[in-house]
Amino acid sequence: MKYRFRRSDKNPSPRIIKKGTTFRLAGKNTLKPTPPLPEPIESIRLTDGEPSSKKRLGEGYVKLIKELTATVSAFFAQIGKELSAARRRLWRFIKAQRTRLTAFLAKRRASRKKKKIDSLPLLFGAATSSLLVCVITASYIIISLFAPYARNYSAVTIPALQGKRLEDIDLEGGSFNLIIQYENNPDVENGRVISQSPAAGVTRKIYERGGFCDIRVTVSRQLLPTVPDGIVGATLRDASLALLNRGVAYTVEEKFSDIKKGTVLSVYPTEGESLRQGGSVTLTVSAGRQSSNTNVPSLLGLSESEAIFRIKTSGLTLGEVTYVRSDKAAGTVINQSPSAHLSVKTGEKISFTVSAGEDFSAPTVPDLYGLSAEEARKKLLSVGLTVSSVYSVSSAAKSGTVIYQSPIAGTPITSAVTSVELHISN
Repeated sequence: MKYRFRRSDKNPSPRIIKKGTTFRLAGKNTLKPTPPLPEPIESIRLTDGEPSSKKRLGEGYVKLIKELTATVSAFFAQIGKELSAARRRLWRFIKAQRTRLTAFLAKRRASRKKKKIDSLPLLFGAATSSLLVCVITASYIIISLFAPYARNYSAVTIPALQGKRLEDIDLEGGSFNLIIQYENNPDVENGRVISQSPAAGVTRKIYERGGFCDIRVTVSRQLLPTVPDGIVGATLRDASLALLNRGVAYTVEEKFSDIKKGTVLSVYPTEGESLRQGGSVTLTVSAGRQSSNTNVPSLLGLSESEAIFRIKTSGLTLGEVTYVRSDKAAGTVINQSPSAHLSVKTGEKISFTVSAGEDFSAPTVPDLYGLSAEEARKKLLSVGLTVSSVYSVSSAAKSGTVIYQSPIAGTPITSAVTSVELHISN
């Protein structure tokens, strides 16, 4: 039987017991009832059928744990055996695959080596065939180029056709092929040959099969030029090219307009109209919009060329120049319109009058036919004109001489006539 005692003093340290400490019995002086013992477990029968001795519940737990431990140990042992067997099978598989891969690579190397050795004849044959094709092609080209020169030929002499009428030309033998082109030349009779190429007396070779010798002749065709269509609305560059292709001379006048600058506003004579021999057309070209005003400079006392220069540098345009008999110095400006110092729009036309002296006669463009280019230039300078352009044309006239001029001889020299276009025979 156990008893529990309690100290009578209130010592905070229950582990330290001093001498003289008294103890008293704690609790009641009665026995605690003892709890009943657990019921005995039933007998466990063994394999032989005999009942075992009765055991307490704790011994059953111990046996259960032992059985559970044995089962887990057997499970893991079985897993270890399976893993070991699987590892051995995997290793055998890897060795087998490695052996197969080695054999496959050896077989593939042997196959490639055999294929490489077998392809050499094919490559050699292909290279030989390509070389043979190139040689045959080069031989064919060389033979084609030089074969015509190996044929039989006959030598012919080019006849003299220059100066003959086209209908009188009779090329005997059928060895010549006549190519005709026409040129508007007022100095040569209509239908007569102006020039030929090759020249007369030149020897040419004619080969047997279908060989001809070409003779190109230029025949005179006296037709009056006409103003081409499509001039109005075109640019000045396009219009000038169209006129020059027709052999038509032209002059340009600028006019302020809302239409784009450089566009042809009108043409005189009109499109499709025939021109007289040596005639020219006048193109009115847009100068763009008029921007601002400017003051008219004073021109009195200036020479004609100085007056024209001052008008153009002031942003104005040249109007009409009139020549009158006067006791003032010849060639000086004696009157102008509008008057000096007036405010006018930029681009306004300024006209003036020039004194021609007391013995006045209206100057005209001189006749330049038959002169050389240098002689014509000097003659034009003597009357205050220049050469605008020189064209070389085929003609029966003497080479290097003027066969046509624009404006023609006798045209009055005004402010609109400042230069002359020359056509020289070649």
